[in-house]
Amino acid sequence: MSGVLSAEQLAALDAWLREGLKESRYTHSLGTAETARRLAVAHGLDADAAYEAGLLHDCGRIYDKEAQLPYAVQWPQLEPGELDVPMLRHGPAGAVLLRDMWGIDDRQLLDAVAGHTLARRGMSDFTKLVFLADLIEPNREPWDGIEKLRLVAEQDLNRAMALAIRENQQYLQRQGREEHPAAAAALQEIEELINKEDKA
Repeated sequence: MSGVLSAEQLAALDAWLREGLKESRYTHSLGTAETARRLAVAHGLDADAAYEAGLLHDCGRIYDKEAQLPYAVQWPQLEPGELDVPMLRHGPAGAVLLRDMWGIDDRQLLDAVAGHTLARRGMSDFTKLVFLADLIEPNREPWDGIEKLRLVAEQDLNRAMALAIRENQQYLQRQGREEHPAAAAALQEIEELINKEDKA
């Protein structure tokens, strides 16, 4: 479990984030990195790689939403209409920045960065882990359900993802906003996985 990046790469990327992100966003990135590392240990995944992906997950936010778009459109695995939602752009944009500016070609890391903003079908356990770490890291403002999600995430990634998606559905409904269809499709797939696990 040695991660993806050399110590020199990680130090340079960390300096890039510290300089480019707001202090609160950088603190959030550190919290996500540590949470991702802990979840990786709990679920038998590469803890160092999880830390790296967690640290880098919001690197696209170095640019504003309009400046993210030219990078985000270059990501090959976009859902229809994904980039029409400005809040969803920074994940794909960050993956492209890491690939093209920093020469990072590790698929697992790039997929996790690109995929942390929108639940979708076919997410790997590693991407689910980073998605969840972003939501539950200790610097997050408390919200109803966060403590339950933290507990479930330590035990079962699929059940935690299902809980996170349902929580987001309720939040969007209260805001009068529509959920992206990819998230509903992800929930259906995850519920099918849970049912298979329960029957096994």
